[in-house]
Amino acid sequence: MQFIKGQNIPLTLQLIKADLTSEDSATITYEIYDNDLSTILVSSQSAIWNSSFNCYFDELDVSTNWLNQADGNFILRWNISDTNLFAEKIIENVCIYSSSINIDSTSSIDVIQINEKLDFIQTDIKRTLGLMHENIHIDLPNYDDDNNLIGARLRIYSAPDRVGTDIDVIGEYNITSIADGPGKFTTWQQIKNIY
Repeated sequence: MQFIKGQNIPLTLQLIKADLTSEDSATITYEIYDNDLSTILVSSQSAIWNSSFNCYFDELDVSTNWLNQADGNFILRWNISDTNLFAEKIIENVCIYSSSINIDSTSSIDVIQINEKLDFIQTDIKRTLGLMHENIHIDLPNYDDDNNLIGARLRIYSAPDRVGTDIDVIGEYNITSIADGPGKFTTWQQIKNIY
């Protein structure tokens, strides 16, 4: 998520249950940390259910809750309670940047290159979430004579509604394993395909 320095930050969290309905009875709080989770910059705030947006919502007033806000990447940690359907913590990246970039007459900046780098970072963040087993799909399984899984394909998707399709695949991996008897594998590999 990217926001302009000094402006209030609208934060939303949507929790989708297995039956594709929204969780609306959880208790949601959040904090914002520096990029290595060592310092809390915004202490515990609450997000409340907003039926118009169909999500938990809070507009963070940075003038009172995030003093000395700086440009950079920060960690937003959602805390989820009063439901056992979701992880207790969800981590997101927050990027704060100045609304203008001052460039002296001897410097040049390629906005297209900056946007490409930001897109690359966003894809890496989504891929990291996938490696944490969010929005993944495993198919094309191969088994040995003992019914041990010895190969499969794992795909990571950018959104839950794309899982299992060929749309919005942000990472694909080949899984291989070697088994030593029924139910006993000795090695497991997951290697990223480049395409």
